[in-house]
Amino acid sequence: MANIAQIGYHAGRSENLSGVDNSMIELITRPWNKLIGSVKLRIKRWTTPVTTGFATGVLSDMTRSRADLIAENALLPQQLIVLRRQVS
Repeated sequence: MANIAQIGYHAGRSENLSGVDNSMIELITRPWNKLIGSVKLRIKRWTTPVTTGFATGVLSDMTRSRADLIAENALLPQQLIVLRRQVS
């Protein structure tokens, strides 16, 4: 008796229970999976902090505008709240 999942087996291709060829589904999903993977990688790169030396950090802080420093100081308490949740 044939397996239900192999009912649509023709010319080296197998169909799933809905009758759709698996190779066609893979052709459609492969580019989307690549796109999603590249988007995840970009988001990870954007959100990873830049590691710089002390002198470079001081120089970049000296050239930042007052509005940038105020915005950073407003976000620091939220970052501390998140850090405390992770530590305990």
